[in-house]
Amino acid sequence: MVTYDNNKCIQCALCIKTCHEYCITLIENGIDIDHNLCSTCTQCIVICPNQALSWNNIPAEKINKKFLYNI
Repeated sequence: MVTYDNNKCIQCALCIKTCHEYCITLIENGIDIDHNLCSTCTQCIVICPNQALSWNNIPAEKINKKFLYNI
């Protein structure tokens, strides 16, 4: 399940814009995730610049760009 750390959220709304299930909404102090609508695609976790979103409270790792292919 996608989990959320309110202390890391900067309310940039990138997760909301990325979510194709429309299950994330901006609230006064952060975001709210409707897990009944979430398809667990994890795109919100990947897009979050502050790693405020995670999978079962396991933080995502930052991408090491040296391992990416040059296109």
